[in-house]
Amino acid sequence: MPFHDQQKITLVKRLLDDSSLPAFSEEDVASGDDGFADLASKIISIRDTLKQFAKGDFSKDITVRGAVAGSLKTLQSHLRHLTWQVEQVANGDFTQRVDFMGDFSRAFNGMTVQMEQLLRDSKERERLLLLEILDSCPVCFSILVDGSVRFATPFMKDFLGIEVGNRLSDFFVSLEFDEGETGVLFDESSRHWRSVVVRAKGGDIKEMLANVYPTKYYDEQGTMVWLVDVTTIKQAEAELRKARDAAEDLARTKGEFVANMSHEIRTPMNAILGMAHLLRQTKLSEQQMMYVETAEKSAQMLLRIVEDVLDFSLMEKGSLTMDSLSFSPQTILEEVMLVLSDPAEKKGLELVCEVSLDVPEMIVGDPIRLKQVLLNLADNSIKFTDRGRVCLRTSVDHPAEDGVTLLFSVSDTGIGMSETSQELLFNPFTQIDNSMSRRYGGTGLGLVICKNLVEMMGGTIWCESWESEGTTFFFTAHFGLAPNAASPVPEEAVPPSVSEGTPPEKRVEPTDSERRVDIPKHLVGLPILLVEDNRINQLVAIELLKFKGFVVDVAANGRQAVDLIRQKEYGLVLMDLQMPEMDGFEATQLLRQEARFAELPILAMTANTMTADRERCLEAGMNDHIAKPIDPTVLYQNIVKWAKPVNNG
Repeated sequence: MPFHDQQKITLVKRLLDDSSLPAFSEEDVASGDDGFADLASKIISIRDTLKQFAKGDFSKDITVRGAVAGSLKTLQSHLRHLTWQVEQVANGDFTQRVDFMGDFSRAFNGMTVQMEQLLRDSKERERLLLLEILDSCPVCFSILVDGSVRFATPFMKDFLGIEVGNRLSDFFVSLEFDEGETGVLFDESSRHWRSVVVRAKGGDIKEMLANVYPTKYYDEQGTMVWLVDVTTIKQAEAELRKARDAAEDLARTKGEFVANMSHEIRTPMNAILGMAHLLRQTKLSEQQMMYVETAEKSAQMLLRIVEDVLDFSLMEKGSLTMDSLSFSPQTILEEVMLVLSDPAEKKGLELVCEVSLDVPEMIVGDPIRLKQVLLNLADNSIKFTDRGRVCLRTSVDHPAEDGVTLLFSVSDTGIGMSETSQELLFNPFTQIDNSMSRRYGGTGLGLVICKNLVEMMGGTIWCESWESEGTTFFFTAHFGLAPNAASPVPEEAVPPSVSEGTPPEKRVEPTDSERRVDIPKHLVGLPILLVEDNRINQLVAIELLKFKGFVVDVAANGRQAVDLIRQKEYGLVLMDLQMPEMDGFEATQLLRQEARFAELPILAMTANTMTADRERCLEAGMNDHIAKPIDPTVLYQNIVKWAKPVNNG
């Protein structure tokens, strides 16, 4: 049914109003007369095109013809260009201008001009801030082009006295990098700081760290250079190195002094103990025997002090080492009981040793150091106990995959200690109080050494004590398990007279007769060469050897020894180490170079008793090591062990 004019006007308005669109469609419009239907279709097409423009889609073809179509196409083209210009502005191009669309063009162009100015202001602020930072930065910074300075911070100009146009290489005294065609070739492939030495303003020599980085300086290829003054740091490092070297030299000197002191004390001690031993083999009255025993015990006490000082020195240097040997803990405890039985008996003390049944028969560790700790603790217990008992105990603290940890304790019924006194126990050179030091003696090193040895054995040590009631020292130590039950401890470690059936607490220290070493008949009259430069030590050794029926020749140095050995066959050589002309090491090495002396038994007999000394003896080709002062029993046992009969015919 045809629309009336008022309906047509209403329909057109509603066609242009989005909210009215659902009420009319092209089908509805087409139901009117042909002229109005054509107008309505154009309005709908224009409306749809404008909607696409509003969404930013300018690709739709314009289907409307006539003047309206031309206007829409022009608008489409302008909008497409405007979109591209907006993208350029977004990318930082503020030169874009719009010359169409009237007020919009003026607004758009004003916006781009304002944004361009803001960008210029921002860059200028950044530039001024960077310059302010560079001007105030206490670092030498410059930009070089072909080795010449194009820019330098005020600090660098003032520090080096450099100016724009100068060559930076002219200020270097030494470089860790090479000179090139541009004056300085900086290895830009590596961004590491490198040391340089420069001549600063006023001629001062400065140590600096340098780093470089490639850059563009306007249109030219340049290099940024940083220089940091480390002269003060280097000087401090040099002072620290100097102080460290001085401390190491002092420690080395102290260690050498202690070792030399030990050697020098052991030499006369060897004479004292050796002569005392020989004197005891003669007929003496009771009073004379008392004199000899007193001299021996005093010498042994002095020797123990020397050992403590030497051990402490080694601990300070960190050069004390531990052996790894198979041994029986039961045997070590028996030896400790043997040594302590006499002093305990003289004070009327009961000496007891208890070993738990779960303690392994054989373990792996350092038997000498374990014995040293036990002797030190037990000796202290006897020293500070006037009545009652001293008891040594050992048991398994806990098993481990790689061995076993044993718990040892040494308890007494002595004077005890207060809690305050216990806090001082493991401090070096410290006694509980001066009166105690005067009464009981000691250096104050024994417990410090024990603590260090226990820690080296992988354990800890502690103390429980009550005044007037007694003291118990506990310590743990970790050991490996021996692969077999056979004891590798040398036979001489256990006196032959000690039977396995005798309980440890029943042990008494054997006399010389009980510790007598029988010399096999085939070794009686054996020719032995004694290589010793000290006349007193010669006398002691000669008498000890002759006492057992050996024939002794003497060489005063290594050179004489080599000559005598080449002239005469010997069953054993006792070699001192420190001698004039040729020492024992060189003499042994010379002899080992000759095939006929490859099996000649050579035993070091020296006052150098450190582990390193023993190892050096073995490395030189010696068979074993005997420490001075000479223990006659140890000397005889080693002779029996190593000597080889000679063809006297």
